[in-house]
Amino acid sequence: MPHHFLDLPGARTLKTRQYQLTQRIAADVAKDLAMGCVHGPAGTGKTFAVEAALEALTGLPIVYCQLSALGNVTPYQLARELFKAVTGAEPPRERSRFPLLEVLEDYLAAPARMVVLDEAQRLNGDCLEMIRQLHDSRRTRFAVLYVGGNGCWERLSREPMLKSRIYRRLPFMPLTPDAVPRWMRYYHTIYAQTNKELLTSIDETYAEGVLRNWAAFTLTAAELCSESGREHVDEVVVGNVLSLLGGGVED
Repeated sequence: MPHHFLDLPGARTLKTRQYQLTQRIAADVAKDLAMGCVHGPAGTGKTFAVEAALEALTGLPIVYCQLSALGNVTPYQLARELFKAVTGAEPPRERSRFPLLEVLEDYLAAPARMVVLDEAQRLNGDCLEMIRQLHDSRRTRFAVLYVGGNGCWERLSREPMLKSRIYRRLPFMPLTPDAVPRWMRYYHTIYAQTNKELLTSIDETYAEGVLRNWAAFTLTAAELCSESGREHVDEVVVGNVLSLLGGGVED
């Protein structure tokens, strides 16, 4: 399994509907060598879910392209990044992307692969068109999974020829207020006896349904509970955690 944010001891994986659908979407896209997209705001658990889904895939090599290291991604930069990820070698210094794409077509002919493009909101229209053409080539056999944060689907859906090829799409959202108490009591034992009102207050004041925020809060709360000999959070612990995390402090 992928690591939980902050490697929080005692944290359980929240197998929400979004988490489970990610497993299905990754499997469907891989099986049919199609295109898919998993997107949503930062901290909502999509990267963790995608990594778990990719680990569960069998018989299909994963080509992972992390685009966050690139600035304004050009088709030439993307071709070089793809070449490196697919071949495991540094790409030659060509004047344009086209010689690299010719080699990539050879590599992507067999075996079938899953190409994951993380931070896909960084891709401009020319980059997206390049991926589409490479995927549409009669010579290539690979699936594409676009993974991105804010603005990802808006970016991809501006390209009609690409949008019509997205076989599976899953938007990630924060936990709803009604779901927070149930999931948090499962998430960590320090919340097992915490009443709904206090958990709701934490969510409204700090976490806002964002799993990464809950992880930061929980790690700090668990440390304070341990220091004070408590097994469960209470209003005193919550107040101190919020102060440490920058909330609830007046100038």
